[in-house]
Amino acid sequence: MNRRPAHNHNPGIRGIQRLAGLALLAICAMTQAKGEKDQASLEDALRQGSASIGLRYRLEQVELSGASNPDTGYDNSATASTLRTTLGFRSGRWQGFSAYIQFENVSNLGAADLHNSTTNGVTDRPVIADPKGTEVQQAYLRYSLDDRAEFTLGRLEFALNNQRFVGPVGWRQNHQSFDLLKADLHLIPRTRLSYAYLDRVHRVFGYSVDMSSHLLNAPITLGNGTLTPYFYLLDYAKDSGFREQSSRTLGLSWSHAFNLTDDWSMPYRLEFADQRDAGGNPNERDADYLNLELGFAGNQFWIKGGLEQLSGSPGDGQFSTPLATLHAFNGWADLFLSTPAGGLQDSYLAAGLSWGGRWSGQLKVHRFNADTTFLDPAGYRVDHYGNEVDALLTYTAAWKQQFAIKIASYSAADDSVLGTGTDTMKYWFYSTYSW
Repeated sequence: MNRRPAHNHNPGIRGIQRLAGLALLAICAMTQAKGEKDQASLEDALRQGSASIGLRYRLEQVELSGASNPDTGYDNSATASTLRTTLGFRSGRWQGFSAYIQFENVSNLGAADLHNSTTNGVTDRPVIADPKGTEVQQAYLRYSLDDRAEFTLGRLEFALNNQRFVGPVGWRQNHQSFDLLKADLHLIPRTRLSYAYLDRVHRVFGYSVDMSSHLLNAPITLGNGTLTPYFYLLDYAKDSGFREQSSRTLGLSWSHAFNLTDDWSMPYRLEFADQRDAGGNPNERDADYLNLELGFAGNQFWIKGGLEQLSGSPGDGQFSTPLATLHAFNGWADLFLSTPAGGLQDSYLAAGLSWGGRWSGQLKVHRFNADTTFLDPAGYRVDHYGNEVDALLTYTAAWKQQFAIKIASYSAADDSVLGTGTDTMKYWFYSTYSW
């Protein structure tokens, strides 16, 4: 897969951090790890390893209302037919060490020129960001010390909390992964302390971006609730083209569920975060994040509603989560992958149902407003972006293969020249199988 050339920013510090990570793993190796059974030799660890294969076929269709331009030849529709194939191998453990490697291939099964994959040179159709290519998706060395500590060095997919800030973007065919040093510590009762130093992010668009970022996350179990303080410092390389995304975020989330009966509970979630500019960000940023959510859940049915706010204004900047699994938030039509100039208020209601042991479905409704009224580049006053309805139906066969149909329908509320001013329909059929 084509990737943007790496940018070596601050190589002295980066080299020291890499050496520190290797030294830490070497020190740990002097101690015999317990818990999972160690193999007698490295050869036995390799023999006791396990291989895995994953397949996901997806047909995606995009329709944009009013976007065709006969003068430029732009077509307002796009179609992609892609297959994601992964092949992985996980070793057994020896002296506390284990390793994992995963290869990923994304191929077009027809319709290669009917969408803009971001790398195929097609610019007269809407984007479907599933570029074809083959790469090493994950490759890491891990050391485990009892149930108290785990250290990972290499390339890894991982998620923090609900993936609102950090995730693998598992919806796209080319997942997001990170070159990193990661430590997970269980030294304090009911607390998991996670720290990650990110050296590079491999994005879903087929290129990588250098950074020198630090993530600190500490979920604390309190009864059947979880209190999670976190601090994320994102510092992109000077010549990466992403300096305006550099930020520091301090936040706190609380998730809990009241048990109403033997079959029903009332889960809720509260989260707040403050974000400022950091590193070499040339823009001022003073923004905050708020999420309030309340629901009811039974054995086969759930319903929830909430408000998610990413503050923003032309003067104070916009709250940003560039490493998140963004498709999971603010509508499946993906109109809000970046926060608009006036910020975003997403009021939503969602419900889900499962039946027959094999079927499940979801329905979501969103209303999108600006946090701060602003003028778009054409001088149009924007305060309400639009509304969206999303639906999903899945079936899991007896042989564990999943089939799904998914729909996103976004209705713009105004004639803004922003992307949020265009009615958008997206349809998907996909199937996954792994062994």
